[in-house]
Amino acid sequence: MSAVIYSVLNGAIIKNFKTLGGAKGSLTRMSKKQIVDHFRAVTMEDYDKTGAKIANRMVQVKNCITGDWVEIRTVDVGGPCDPSTENFHCI
Repeated sequence: MSAVIYSVLNGAIIKNFKTLGGAKGSLTRMSKKQIVDHFRAVTMEDYDKTGAKIANRMVQVKNCITGDWVEIRTVDVGGPCDPSTENFHCI
């Protein structure tokens, strides 16, 4: 069973491991050197269930002012970082 350490902020995989125990041990060693509150050690099956890969997928949206197509992350669609919304231009 393979495992990964990934960032919950952007879903990026930091490192791959053969076992979950190896990933947790590495995360513990990392925590002694730096703050790792936003990293998680999980199996690949659990990582696939988190939706982290889907959240970082790039999608195209149309800028509502200029009409240009722009690429943004899926998690940003509809939010303040989405140029296809009026909220983006009002901030």
